Amino acid sequence: MGGVRKAVALFVVIAISVAGFMLFNITTGRATSPPVTVTVILSGCDECWKVDDFLANMKKDNVMIEQTLFLEPNSSEALQLIAKYNITKLPTVIFSSKLADYANVVPRWMVIGSKEQDGSFVLRIPNTPYVEMPSGRVRGVIEMIELVDATCTGCHDTSLQKTAMEQQFGAIFGKVTRYDVSSPEGRQLIAKYNITAVPTVLLSPEAEVNGMLTSVWIQLGTFESDGWMVFRNLQTISGATWKDLTTNETHFSTA
Repeated sequence: MGGVRKAVALFVVIAISVAGFMLFNITTGRATSPPVTVTVILSGCDECWKVDDFLANMKKDNVMIEQTLFLEPNSSEALQLIAKYNITKLPTVIFSSKLADYANVVPRWMVIGSKEQDGSFVLRIPNTPYVEMPSGRVRGVIEMIELVDATCTGCHDTSLQKTAMEQQFGAIFGKVTRYDVSSPEGRQLIAKYNITAVPTVLLSPEAEVNGMLTSVWIQLGTFESDGWMVFRNLQTISGATWKDLTTNETHFSTA
């Protein structure tokens, strides 16, 4: 009799699984969410963000991806999806409606994406750099100006700031220019932005599309009226040594 009951129970589990409501892991004895299909619309931009790590992290969150389709941005399938979901940034990732069954993932997804009327989940905020649609403009490659003082031999190298922004906020830098405070360009920057401590860095307006970076910038520096961002709080950099231009005194960060 016990064997019959076990057989019936197993049949019910298999029936539920086949019906698409739930999968059952016989090894662990736990119900698991069904697999999802993924469509990736590529950016067509070599320097732009790649989705590989993103998909790998979704798998680490136990999302079962059974199929991934990669589309070139100018393909007919991609253009249809771009129009259907009003996609404005590439690359993007579209998950099938089954992602809704992953209760641990959906709340976080809604911070970076949307759930569409047909149940699909569309990534809306890709990492930088990305391609802005329909202009095709590459966004998020930041120009940096390094402002240094050659007389401050003990001051830290501005690569500390650059590396920190790359590692912590995923910032991508293009053109990097260095000026000394004694140069005409350096003096102009000091006067224009009222800079009082060096070495420091200034970021071009392209930095604004990096949401992670701009969300914490108020703790690091200022947003200027022309769109540039000036790093001012040098004491936030662990191990930094800088010079106060108003007193000519050198300071060391203990952060």
